[in-house]
Amino acid sequence: MNSDDRWQPQLHFTAPGHWINDPNGLIVHDGVVHLFYQINPHGTDWGNISWGHASGDDYIRWRDHGVAIPDTPEEASFSGCIVNDRHNTSGLGDGGRGPLVALYTGARHDNYVDQHQNLAYSSDGGATWTKHPANPVLPSPRFDIRDPKVFWHEETCRWVMTLVHADRHEVGFYGSANLIEWHPLSVYGDDGCDEGEWECSDLVEFPVGEGGETKHVLFVSVAEGLPSGGSGVQYFVGDFDGTRFSTSEPGAGIRWVDRGPDFYAAQSWSDVPSDQRRVVMSAWMSNRDYAPVTPTVGWRGCHVLPRELLLGRDQEGFRLRQQPVRELDECRGKEVHLGDMSVEGSLTLDDHGIKGTCFELALVLKSAAGSLRISVLADDAFATHVLIDADAGTVSLDRRSAGESFDERFARWVSAPLPRSPDGRKIRLLVDRSTLEVFVDEGRVVFSSLVFPPEGADSVRLTAPGSPFQIRDLRFWPLISKATHNND
Repeated sequence: MNSDDRWQPQLHFTAPGHWINDPNGLIVHDGVVHLFYQINPHGTDWGNISWGHASGDDYIRWRDHGVAIPDTPEEASFSGCIVNDRHNTSGLGDGGRGPLVALYTGARHDNYVDQHQNLAYSSDGGATWTKHPANPVLPSPRFDIRDPKVFWHEETCRWVMTLVHADRHEVGFYGSANLIEWHPLSVYGDDGCDEGEWECSDLVEFPVGEGGETKHVLFVSVAEGLPSGGSGVQYFVGDFDGTRFSTSEPGAGIRWVDRGPDFYAAQSWSDVPSDQRRVVMSAWMSNRDYAPVTPTVGWRGCHVLPRELLLGRDQEGFRLRQQPVRELDECRGKEVHLGDMSVEGSLTLDDHGIKGTCFELALVLKSAAGSLRISVLADDAFATHVLIDADAGTVSLDRRSAGESFDERFARWVSAPLPRSPDGRKIRLLVDRSTLEVFVDEGRVVFSSLVFPPEGADSVRLTAPGSPFQIRDLRFWPLISKATHNND
């Protein structure tokens, strides 16, 4: 099967020759970063859902190891997580060393909503996996209960699992001493978007400021209801006491991790070294509205660039901030620095060496009024636009003329409020062939979007449709692929 090299990202994780969706089992173990993921090993359509496995020395370069946990004739291997059972609480270790343990949803092929939670374990660092003979370790009393995410809760000395009750718009919390026998603890479902099924929950503890305060953030994917249309990831800020999660800001409204149309099934890495003091997260870079019909050949599906997340507090309450992992800086080529500039009308930057299909563009905006349109992957007829409208107080993404038109739900204009920024707004764009990620004001607002530009659309253009717009600083770097995607 030939791969469509024109659109296949160079830095975002893909699996050539296959359909992929949710990241699963994200863990750092013995200095190796592991990425497991949902895959159809037999083609580019959804089906035969199994777990694939890739590993690397950072979050950018991957060695792909093929299928880790396959489906069976009876059931698919849906999403889940991996933990390091370092104290061998499960008794499944080998030679006194605790195993890696995967908890995942088994879904019957004949209806896919008859779901239960299975366990597999590995004694060789994730290279091979054995399914537990007593599966399912958590039978389900009802349909649509899935996507376990597990962590060790030190204060209560037990494992805690978050598990979505999908059609009830709830997250269930379960406890276990040994990862095999589970019992219910509580249910959270007091707030949030309920337009579509809930999926893929994750509970992460964040420091807030320098005073030692911490808060828990509960991430929940939702199949419908994103303001830009289709599926997205919401989050709730609160406290977890080992049994129950309670929000700190009831009635605060729905908060979206990413305002773009292509960010779903987010999961954080477990066991990131504590001295790094960071939370790292990935997500499937697509939308349930049109994922099966994206116009790629020889591959279908990718993940966002892994991100570092921080939790801060402002006048509006607690808010996440996001940036690509710092390892991405190692992929930068020679910098082009234009510094201060004034944009009047439309300005194409080809003559400055600013063009391409895989690059990073960073701007600091000086003008506090007016608007600026940043167009990437552009030619005379097509482009994807990011519009900063200081007068309206909005930032927007427009891919209605981005290129390949394959589904009416893809051709969207999406918008979000601009955060307050007294020191000049910072805009960071990452372009990788068929992906665009936009970070506004150090990640207070983020858009993730697929785009499918025509051959040769590689220009960058700045447009000030009204009065001249002042830019304080503009920097550009080509991004050089260091991903391997090799099969071991």
